Amino acid sequence: MGWSLAGLLSGLCASVGCQTGGSGEIKADPRSTHVTDVPVPNGFDLVENRSRSYQNQTGLRWVDYLYKGREEKLDIVRFYEKQMTLYHWEPQTTQTAQGQTSLDYTKGHERCRITVSGGGMGASFVHISITPGTHVGPANQSRK
Repeated sequence: MGWSLAGLLSGLCASVGCQTGGSGEIKADPRSTHVTDVPVPNGFDLVENRSRSYQNQTGLRWVDYLYKGREEKLDIVRFYEKQMTLYHWEPQTTQTAQGQTSLDYTKGHERCRITVSGGGMGASFVHISITPGTHVGPANQSRK
């Protein structure tokens, strides 16, 4: 009887979409235009007084943006693991320490670090940092 009840509950959860550990799949915010090649989870807003960006004449950019929203940390991490490859960023490392998870990516001559913190009963934060890689000079210049 116990096994059949557990099976019934398991099947019921699967059919109605029970979630453990978060609200499920997060969609990208189609309105976010702050950084066109790094998606932002739907429902997250830019914290303007903690965000800045700069791009020089050669196309090198420095981005330091903080977003605030209400999603579970693990769901946000999964969102970026899936979405960043769609924007042609190559995953490098993932590390979790002191309650936050950092995801590192590269694309061309740029590095992107996404740090996810908070969650649970409070707000979640996504920090996006884009910096030039080791290449110095215009991004589209080839060496001879």
